[in-house]
Amino acid sequence: MPGDAKTTAALILLLALCGAGCTTVGGPPPAGHIRPSDRPAEDAAADPPPARQATLSRRIVQSVVEEASRYASDGLAFVLAPSAWDGADWRRAAGAGATLGVLFVADESIDGFARRQRSPFTDRVSSATTSFGGATGFRIPVVLLVSGLVFADSNVRDMGRDGLEACLFSSLVTKAVKNLAGRERPFETNGETTFRPLSSHDSFPSGHTTQA
Repeated sequence: MPGDAKTTAALILLLALCGAGCTTVGGPPPAGHIRPSDRPAEDAAADPPPARQATLSRRIVQSVVEEASRYASDGLAFVLAPSAWDGADWRRAAGAGATLGVLFVADESIDGFARRQRSPFTDRVSSATTSFGGATGFRIPVVLLVSGLVFADSNVRDMGRDGLEACLFSSLVTKAVKNLAGRERPFETNGETTFRPLSSHDSFPSGHTTQA
């Protein structure tokens, strides 16, 4: 997914700005709150102008710090998770690894089967959905996050945050494995499976599959 990881920092900053600037839409005022229109004119006139810019700046900084802390904490937990695995966790990991190994061995036959099912309809479906394995995959959680902030819906907001974080972490892992594996793309090797570790080739693993 070229370019996705490079734009993530900008997305995080944008979301922090949204979080700092958005307020709850609708709903009654909190208990004890007095609307400016309900207060005597002389009291309202005596109030100093609100330090809106300073407050907004503090909220932006706070939002950015909170998001950065969240990503750092979750990233560390992600890396250290195996240290807390029990026997059942390791058995599940071994099973997942064995499954991937079988699929890798069967890769050529699976690819051949998929090619035999190809049709103009599947081509159109692929063309319509391929973007979800790239930038669109990032945009969906961004929309959820911003919507949750704007409409003060914490469930939608957190769903967007978790989705965006999953996209970011999976993209970073995929990119790291791509660089290590160095698998050439089929058109570069006449369909042969060729690995050149630590090269610029980036056919494996599939970024689209990871994002899906």
